[in-house]
This record gives sequence, C-alpha cells and structure tokens, in this order.
Amino acid sequence: MISVVIGIYNGEKYLSDCIDSVLAQTFEEVQIVLVDDKSSDRSLCIAQEYASRHPGKIKLIAQEENRGAGNTWNTGIQAADGEYVMMLGDDDWLDPDLCEKIHAAARHGKPDIVFTGKRGWIEERSILYKPFPKGCLGEMTDEKKKTAMIHLANDLGFVIAGAYRKAFLTEQGLSFPLISPEDIPVTLLFVACAKKTGMVEDGYYNYRIHEESIVHRKNSEFYLNIHKAGLLMRQNFIDRELYGAFHEEVEFAFLLSAYYFTVYNAMARYDERPVGLMRKVRDIVLEVAPDWKKNAYIPLCWDRWKFELLRLNEESPQRLADRFPDCDAFIKKARNGELKTLFGDWGGV
Repeated sequence: MISVVIGIYNGEKYLSDCIDSVLAQTFEEVQIVLVDDKSSDRSLCIAQEYASRHPGKIKLIAQEENRGAGNTWNTGIQAADGEYVMMLGDDDWLDPDLCEKIHAAARHGKPDIVFTGKRGWIEERSILYKPFPKGCLGEMTDEKKKTAMIHLANDLGFVIAGAYRKAFLTEQGLSFPLISPEDIPVTLLFVACAKKTGMVEDGYYNYRIHEESIVHRKNSEFYLNIHKAGLLMRQNFIDRELYGAFHEEVEFAFLLSAYYFTVYNAMARYDERPVGLMRKVRDIVLEVAPDWKKNAYIPLCWDRWKFELLRLNEESPQRLADRFPDCDAFIKKARNGELKTLFGDWGGV
C-alpha cells in the first residue's frame, strides 16, 4: 500500500481537486490520510464529506489547534498504513498513474526514497522542473548524495517530490521540524541518510503556483523567518556528524536558503523592505561561513546576478534597497532577465 498524506489548512478552493486526483489513481492500493490543521474555512467539512463517502479508503485526522505543516506531515506519516508514504499539498494534484509507477519503482530493491517528476502550474501554463539526475540513483555513495543534494536545493527548492519508505524514516529517526518552512531543514538530510533511491520517469507531482499561497503572497511573514530553517538544516548535519562529509554542499544549501532566499524575497516581495533582517542574515552568514564567496557551487549553479545581489547586501543592505526602491519593479527585472544584463555573467572571473 502507498499512503498519500494530504496536509490541509484553509484549502477549500482546491481541496476537492486534490483529493479527487488521489481517488482517481490507477493503482488501487492507495490510502488517503487527511490531516486538517484547524482550518477556519470549509476545508474540514469537505474532508469529512470525502471521509464519510470512502470510509475504507480515507483516514481523517482533525487537529484541535493549528500546529503548522511540520506537525501535520508528522501526524499523517505516523497514522499512515502504507509501506511507502508521500506528502501532497491541499492545492496540488497527482498524475493519475503516479502511484502505480511509484509502486513499480519500489518493487525493485525497496529504495528508501522514490523520486518523481514535478510540474509547476501557473493558471493553464506548466513549467517542467529539472528531472532528478539518473547518475545519483541506486545504491547511494557519498558522491551520489552530493549530486542529489545540490539538485534538491538548487533546482527543486528543497522539496522532495516522491515517496518515502516509512520504515526508513522511523529507523533513521527522521521527521519534519515544527518551523516554517518545514522542508529546508530536513530534505537534504533525508538524502544523506538514504542507502538506496529510485525514480519514476514520466510521472508527475503537479504543483500549483498562485498568489494566494503563502510562498508567493506579497508582504507575508514567510520569508522573514526562512533563515532560521537554513540554520536548522546546517545544525542537523552537525548534530548527526555528517557536516564534515558534506560541508561544501550543506554550506551552499545554507547560503541559498538562509541568505539568497531572504535577500531576494526581501527585495521582491515587500513594499517596505526589511533592511534590518537583510543586515541580520548578512551578519549570521559572515559569522558561520566567512569565506562564503569561495564556495565551489556558486559559479556552477548561480547566475552572476545572484552572487552580486548578496555581495551588495554584504556591503550595505540599505544601499541595495535604495538602488531598487520598488519591489514590483525589482521582481519584474529578475524575471525578464534585466538583472542578469545589469550584473553580467561569470566570464573572466
């Protein structure tokens, strides 16, 4: 059996589409675990209606108080009966044959993680995320893990699209943290702990990109605390004595999540720039990674403008904010390539 955990919080607009996509799976042995995190809209009512119509298929857990996405995923995983478990956002959906393909991939050698493809959707337009590199699958060596970790951080935004072997999570003592975002602190750690991985080809998790989501909402609190997730990711590797083996990869992921995500989104998503936060993350980075500019993955993975954005923030967060005073104009420049033209490429560096 494969268990699909759907974390629900005020997701009434898309929840039915989400649940229907799992009910429509061509693989019959699929369990749905709905975990409502004290929604204030009709989400719980919708979930109850589905659970009453499919009592042998759907398990519903209603949280008595809002505890966050990390607790929601942990609760759903603990309640899941399947050998493999995957997480699904309440505004996302699965290809109809995805679970069947996961089952087929899992039959060969019982991989700890089965990766799938990921598509992002903006209205009716789809964006295909880079596929997982085949060279870092199978029996996991440290070199394969390093490649997988960089791909997860730089190309997939720290989100694993796919399924975990539940016993693997239990045996390794792996769970999601009770902070937001919950993925950043642990997804690279999951890969570092995996002994074997597999992949589904031509099967996709469909990720809905819309302005109502907390990740894309303007002036939300989401990016004001994201640096804490990056710090926790780094500390998790230190605590498990894995930091030495994956120092360069973890440092790059830390720079991406704690520094770049904070500074870029401070410039792109806030009418009143949080300059104090931009200064704070600069000081944190200079304390824990003073030689960050020398990280080998920066010129390999980033356009030059991303590096220059952080370099300018290091010099003066206030001057950086003054240089691009309008957040809407800044994000437009980033999306249409003007920042790349402004800051140049890596030629000659």
